[in-house]
Amino acid sequence: MVIILTCLGIAMTIFTNMSRDNDELKILAEIRVNTFAVETKKNNDYTDITQDLDNIRIQRSILLYPKKPRLKVLQIEAFTPLGKKLSDYKEIISIDELKP
Repeated sequence: MVIILTCLGIAMTIFTNMSRDNDELKILAEIRVNTFAVETKKNNDYTDITQDLDNIRIQRSILLYPKKPRLKVLQIEAFTPLGKKLSDYKEIISIDELKP
């Protein structure tokens, strides 16, 4: 009985530590995505790009907005090195914002 309870306690500790690490990575990804969005708008740099930051891959892309040619969608996504999505950001921008 003691052995079973000890194994169960160790398993719960390992599970808690693994889920906490994943939460920290998601929070870091959210911060990176929001920072990337602010820098994109500040620098007026609306080009598609992929960048690796702190073991997180950030992808920025400009998409067409359906049925509105003057509008675009700024989409920024964060992925793990294995390709699992951690965070995303979408914002509708006017074509006027794309001028250099």
